[in-house]
Amino acid sequence: MEIPGKIFKDIEIVGSIPIQHFCGCSKEVLYPILHSLEKKDLKYAVMKAEPIELVCHICGSKYDFEPHEIAGLL
Repeated sequence: MEIPGKIFKDIEIVGSIPIQHFCGCSKEVLYPILHSLEKKDLKYAVMKAEPIELVCHICGSKYDFEPHEIAGLL
């Protein structure tokens, strides 16, 4: 609240509102991204029984997609 007054001498602060970062990511939102992977990569993950991890580029949340979820795409 003090900094604007130091920069601008004729400023009047009439109020303030707190801000909050929000990311709307979820596993359901990232699920379609699996469609961008090649089918051979999806089949390999299912065959090896390995999950595929997707990371949100906005907030960094990690989501694991299990082989049975991946198999649903094939």
